[in-house]
Amino acid sequence: MKAKIALYAGYFVAMLLLAAYLTGVLQQGILPRLGHQAATPQQDEQATTDDQQAATEESDQAHDAGPAPDHQAPSQSSEEKPVVQPVAHTASADASRPSQQTAGAASAPAPAGEAQSVNDAQEKALAEKRVELLRLEEQIRKRKEESQIEERWLAELRASGAKLTQERDARREAGVKRLAKLYEGMEPEAAASILSKLKREMATEVLAAMKDRQASKVLAAMNGQRAKELSERLEDVRVDQSADQAKSTGATR
Repeated sequence: MKAKIALYAGYFVAMLLLAAYLTGVLQQGILPRLGHQAATPQQDEQATTDDQQAATEESDQAHDAGPAPDHQAPSQSSEEKPVVQPVAHTASADASRPSQQTAGAASAPAPAGEAQSVNDAQEKALAEKRVELLRLEEQIRKRKEESQIEERWLAELRASGAKLTQERDARREAGVKRLAKLYEGMEPEAAASILSKLKREMATEVLAAMKDRQASKVLAAMNGQRAKELSERLEDVRVDQSADQAKSTGATR
């Protein structure tokens, strides 16, 4: 019996707890949602009613004001358009002016820089020309000095050559004179035999250095053909000697 009472008491307590739990859930979740859903259609109906009333009032005001506001609105907009456009144009023009001024300021120094570069190039070219001219002048001066040295050397060489020639001629002439004296002291036949074996130029010079009488005896002792050749050559030598003596005499005067 006690067990049944305890069991019923437990069921009763469990039912109370379940009822309390369900009551809390309904109050926190379901009931507010249902209340909000019930209030939303009313709010929508109220908003719709308010909008209809506002639209009715606006239409009444528009009807009472007439078409004047519609006419004034386009004129007002048409008056505002040209004001806005010049401002934009002026702003763009003002914005473009600094860029143009900046471009002009940036391009202004360019001619001066180009002129300076041209001047520098010309100065460089002139300097190179001056260096080239100085180099050519130095070469010409050296060539003149070398040519002067060569001329002096040639003059000295010619002088020494002339001196050597004179000395040679003097020695030759002295030798010819010695031979002439030697042949003059010999018999004409012996002198003729020796002179016939010498070269024609040498034999002619020896005969020219001899006295005329001794030379004629030697020629008479020679062969006829050889004597003829030496006689003709001796005559030419005598003519040349006479001309040289005349020139030397004129030079001394």
